[in-house]
Amino acid sequence: MRDDPITKIIRFASHGLGLRVLNLVIILIITGCGGSSNVQIGANFPTLIAKPLDIRAAVVLDPTFISYIATPNKSITIDIGSGQKQVWENSFLGLVKDVSFLDSAELVDDSYDLIVLPSVVDVQVSVPSENYLSIYEVWIKYSIDIRSGDGANLDNWYMPVYGKTSNASWSRDRAISSATETALRDVGAKLSLDFFRIPSVRRYINNLKLGEGL
Repeated sequence: MRDDPITKIIRFASHGLGLRVLNLVIILIITGCGGSSNVQIGANFPTLIAKPLDIRAAVVLDPTFISYIATPNKSITIDIGSGQKQVWENSFLGLVKDVSFLDSAELVDDSYDLIVLPSVVDVQVSVPSENYLSIYEVWIKYSIDIRSGDGANLDNWYMPVYGKTSNASWSRDRAISSATETALRDVGAKLSLDFFRIPSVRRYINNLKLGEGL
């Protein structure tokens, strides 16, 4: 009697190589990792609820930043430009009493106390087929060029943010979108907790207040 298909698979899997192949096939089926993902972030991010610092700041969000499309690998693209523009604006609206958002550093004049120029260094994505867990993870790595009012460099601050989702029933695109939105919300949390604690920035602000008699 000829073996049925299931029996053939079991016999094939009894060999070491066959078992590894079978496990890989099962993982691919469960995670649905085939195909490409093109994700656009359109969430609404809240303004920080904080006591804003009484200084005048310029935050430069240039065209590259506000139209940034991440390509962490050949099958995934994530349009984070408009989302990160919103979250950076809403964060600094809560951090600084008088803030302007400019699209070029050339528009900054000497009326500002602080100048902030963020840029994206890297975006990484981990999906279930890579981490063998039912989670999607997103890391966004920022570099923030922080300058005094006269344009002198105060710091180049490296700020990674992270987001994940563990809803296995979601589609690949929806899960990546959710993890990315969580990472962008982490921007507000990191800026709120840490930005004015950067030693060089804290010293500069303290000296600024002393000089103005505040």
